[in-house]
Amino acid sequence: MNNLGYSYYKDLYKVERAANTLKLVVKDAVKRSLLDVQSVDSFAIKCTTTFELYTTYPGLVLGTGYAHGIKEEQDFKIGCYFDYTLGYPIVPGSSIKGVIRSVFPSITKKEEDGVVSYKFDDKKEKYNKEKAQWMITLIEHAKDEDFLTKDIVPKEIDVTQIEMGLIYNLVCELFEGKDNKGNPRSIYHRDIFHDALPVQAHNQTGCLFGDDSITPHIKEGLTYEHASLKNPVPLLFYKILSNVEMKFNFDLHAGILTVIEKENLFKKILTTIGVGAKTNVGYGQLTLKPSYKGKSDGTSSTAAVSINANIKKSAIEVGQILEALVIDTSSAVVIDLKIAGIDFKPRLIGVSPKDYKVGQIIKVAVDKVGEPMKFSIKKD
Repeated sequence: MNNLGYSYYKDLYKVERAANTLKLVVKDAVKRSLLDVQSVDSFAIKCTTTFELYTTYPGLVLGTGYAHGIKEEQDFKIGCYFDYTLGYPIVPGSSIKGVIRSVFPSITKKEEDGVVSYKFDDKKEKYNKEKAQWMITLIEHAKDEDFLTKDIVPKEIDVTQIEMGLIYNLVCELFEGKDNKGNPRSIYHRDIFHDALPVQAHNQTGCLFGDDSITPHIKEGLTYEHASLKNPVPLLFYKILSNVEMKFNFDLHAGILTVIEKENLFKKILTTIGVGAKTNVGYGQLTLKPSYKGKSDGTSSTAAVSINANIKKSAIEVGQILEALVIDTSSAVVIDLKIAGIDFKPRLIGVSPKDYKVGQIIKVAVDKVGEPMKFSIKKD
């Protein structure tokens, strides 16, 4: 497999001469290779604790703060985070650590005349109290057999000094590498958060990565009233698709909680609030099991469908109407033409996935031949 990070930021572009100027354009073949990744080089992180979680619709987005994109419609306009060595998108361990830390309240410790007391951060006392209530409830139920599958509702109770001390010491242990006396732990006894890696796709297409877009209406120099009447401009970005298995890796050690309790606590937090960017609009959500249930041998239930039986790729012309099989609607309408020589699975632009079903046979029009071929829904 090529280094996808290099392909995304460097190899995706080529220089072409237009009139008396040079300009950057997108290489269609490289872009297609970024979207048709069905496996990545396996890499095992040496650690004590691993578990798998699965992405949900609409997928997982990483590194949106990185600059990317040229003034060309088909280019990705938003950045993505790639591991420098492995060359594919991962969730950094520091991000996972930050996500888990974010659900713990901010508590300060004060010792005066030999008496230790704890208090919430004054700036967000209300939110810290709610976080503490939820955390205490999670810790109480961490040993339950159905802990990961049932909803844990925070108890609306006053958090005692003992409970605040428990949370404070747990934060020191998990995130600062200190014992309950405030002394630094040996590096060999600290809890370490490693990167999470995509492992395998459990969706209809078998692809790990795909594209998506946001369509802001507001344009520079226009008020909201004027911009709302204009056509939105799609901004393309790269993402990990839904129903992709993500392997999370940790070095955990028994302390205030056992290793199993820490693992369950981390799973519960990650499946509750998610990871990555744009979680407030549904991205980055995780589940214990994939939602797509294909055949046990990994083949699609639509594999035996026969369409376009007598059509050859070399004979296809612009404007021709073809049959297409819908094979995925998780984030976009993905089709399979079942024509020899057309190995990639086209994504239809400008249509809503909710209007189609996997296994449905539709008619598409050929908009462009060559590399890449482009198709659109046939309009009656």
